[in-house]
Amino acid sequence: MVRSRRRIPKTHLAAFAERLKSARITANFASGTDFAYKIGVAPAAYWRWERGEVWPSGHDLISVSRETGYSIHWLLTGEAPMRLTDRAD
Repeated sequence: MVRSRRRIPKTHLAAFAERLKSARITANFASGTDFAYKIGVAPAAYWRWERGEVWPSGHDLISVSRETGYSIHWLLTGEAPMRLTDRAD
């Protein structure tokens, strides 16, 4: 089976990277490395997301969302709702 890969414009990836960094800082993680360890990913992988080089996996997006309190939808699109309403700590 051949998987179809849609090309997503780099501007979307760059905008995601900006929202990711903003969410990380707002969640009181000054260091991307500390945040990467908190969500269970290698720091090098995390930095690639924040530089807008690659997209995180769905599983990793869930971890980012849970740790920051920002919705996956907002992280990916910039559209409301921005914050999770039922955040479990």
